[in-house]
Amino acid sequence: MSKRMVIMLVCVICVAGAFLALTVPRGKSQPLASFTYLGTVANLTGRYGRFSISNCCDLPIHYIPGLVQFYSNGIVRLVQSPASFRMELQPHHVETFQLALPAEVTRWHGFVNVGQEKKGLASLLLRIKSFVHYGFKNGAFSPTVSFHDGRLVATPEVEE
Repeated sequence: MSKRMVIMLVCVICVAGAFLALTVPRGKSQPLASFTYLGTVANLTGRYGRFSISNCCDLPIHYIPGLVQFYSNGIVRLVQSPASFRMELQPHHVETFQLALPAEVTRWHGFVNVGQEKKGLASLLLRIKSFVHYGFKNGAFSPTVSFHDGRLVATPEVEE
């Protein structure tokens, strides 16, 4: 192999390594948020599970409080909470909210979707996934759209 080919091969490997280092998601060394069950509240409008969510990272996150998974007669069911809109949480802040619980439920989990907006090269994998999923159906996806990487966080099972 000539000297020129060796240099070219080393350059290609370095560029590919830098590209992968910038785009491949890192391991989950630090969670985005901590999600805690605070107790159950009953009032005239129904029964609610109270939760707190705290931002554990140095960047703002968004979260969508929305699901309760409960067990009724051995069947697992999901209920969408009325508070299913996206909310922002600044770094190292704590918010509390409630999820509606069906009246007959005695065992359940609360779920919340937590994510951060991805920009630049960090969003490349999400852009490719979005283009493959939506692009071939609805035309090319706009490169100016922001992408949100969401993860589902759950509390331990609660038994009352």
